Amino acid sequence: MCGRSRESKRSDHASGGRVTRDHQSMEDLPMLFCISANYTPKAMEAMGKNPNTSRQEAVQKLLTAAGAKLIAMYYTIADGPGAMVIFDADPTAAQAVTGVVASSDAVHNIKLRRLFSEDEVIAIRQKRAQLQGSYRPPG
Repeated sequence: MCGRSRESKRSDHASGGRVTRDHQSMEDLPMLFCISANYTPKAMEAMGKNPNTSRQEAVQKLLTAAGAKLIAMYYTIADGPGAMVIFDADPTAAQAVTGVVASSDAVHNIKLRRLFSEDEVIAIRQKRAQLQGSYRPPG
């Protein structure tokens, strides 16, 4: 998916509402990002004139052009009307998509976040434990 190797064999198991993957390398996991933003008054006015407009279609078109995959899209009210888009992409594409969205007059308060799976966080914790003895704080 999104340019990363999917050649390793894996098996997915449902476990209490979670999906766990056996024998899967970090390169096989999707690299998920989340963009959140609030609509500008200009965008709200435009959507008010055409209440049946689908912002998801526009987002899907942009992500497809970037070689990314839409995972989910939700709308929010926090800090004003807005949207949250979760997608799988390489880091360059994720930042480029964010730049395209940020340069429009449609949204503000844009935030891009990298989302980590539990498997990734465990690997990060293990790496931290391995490296801890190599670091000496100042003083």
